[in-house]
Amino acid sequence: MVGQQKKVLTINTEYNAGSDQIHVTVSDTGAGIPDDVKDKVFNAFYTTKSEQKDTDIGLAGDTGLGLSSSVSLLVPYNAEISFVTKLNKGTSFKVKIPVGVNKYDSASVA
Repeated sequence: MVGQQKKVLTINTEYNAGSDQIHVTVSDTGAGIPDDVKDKVFNAFYTTKSEQKDTDIGLAGDTGLGLSSSVSLLVPYNAEISFVTKLNKGTSFKVKIPVGVNKYDSASVA
């Protein structure tokens, strides 16, 4: 990476006693998310990538399903996801998971 600044990915977890939630924050020091894209990042199939990559296991990545799938997976736990971003500084996604709250009780899950 000659001439490029090293990018850093940070994962932080904490328990917030006041809200009785577990917070998981994933942050990077990348390019950030432009204003005109912010309201689209959780939409299914939305991607800013223009081409797919050929990998050893076939075409992969850049389908625009990552964040929309994350939201769908969080719904049964009444969890929420949000982000803050600054251009040329990076983005932080925070997941807030209520402790002991589950939309489905153990009797309804087969």
